[in-house]
Amino acid sequence: MGPACLAAGILKAGNLRCCSYPLDWGQSGSTILEDLFILKPNDCYYRHFHQPNRSYYQPGIGKKNTCESPYHNLGELIPIYGFPYFYNPHKPLGQSREYFIRCLQRFQKVVFDDSIIKVFLYAERLDTPAERYFPDDGSHLEFIDGVLRSYVCGDWQCILVSIAASTPYQFFDTPYTLSHFRSLTRLVVNYPSSMPLESYHPYVLASLRRVIGNKMNPVDSDGRASSRAVSGSPLLSSFRPWI
Repeated sequence: MGPACLAAGILKAGNLRCCSYPLDWGQSGSTILEDLFILKPNDCYYRHFHQPNRSYYQPGIGKKNTCESPYHNLGELIPIYGFPYFYNPHKPLGQSREYFIRCLQRFQKVVFDDSIIKVFLYAERLDTPAERYFPDDGSHLEFIDGVLRSYVCGDWQCILVSIAASTPYQFFDTPYTLSHFRSLTRLVVNYPSSMPLESYHPYVLASLRRVIGNKMNPVDSDGRASSRAVSGSPLLSSFRPWI
C-alpha cells in the first residue's frame, strides 16, 4: 500500500510477490486511497495514474479532480500521509494503461472478496527524512482505519512498518516494538546502523512473521491461492486465508 516502494520491496525480498497491485512501486498518499475502492478501474486510472495529478476540492462540495472541476476557487487536497499525487517512475507516463487497469481490477477483486483474509502493508524509514511518510500526530491512523473499515469485505488487518536504525545494543535488546490503533498495528523494526541498507529486509520480514505468523499464502493474479509453497520460507506470506 505504499506510500513508496519500500513495502513492495520487503515483500519482493521475501519472494512473496505473485503479482502487482496498483501502489506497489509508485509514490502515493491519502488522496488516492478511497478512490481505489469507490471508482471503477478505468475512472481511477485517468484520475490518478495516467499522469501525476493533484487533487482539489471546492469548499462545501467535497473532493474534485483537477481535470473535472470547472471552478477557480478550489483548494488543494493536502495529503494526510504520503505524497499529494501518484507517480510511478518505472512506467512511461500515459503509456501504461493496461498494466494499471489490471492492477486495479486485481486489487478490487481481492478487497471485495469476503472469503480472503487481507493483510495491508505500509512501510517507511524513520532514519531517512525523505522516507518518513507518516505524520507524528498519528492522524493517518484514524484515516486509514476509517477507509479500510468502510470498504474492505471480510477479515483483514493492516500493518504499518517503520524501520529505524539503531545501535547493535538496541537491536539485540529490542529488535522490534508493537503498538495498536483500532484494527491497525504499528511495527517499529530496529536494525544495526552499521548494516548495509539493502540487508535490513530479512529483519523486517522476520519481525512480520512473528506478528502475523506463517500460515498464509499469497494470492496470484487470478485471486487464487498461489501453488508456490510458503511453508518452506522462514518469512511472511500474505493475502490468503489460513490454509
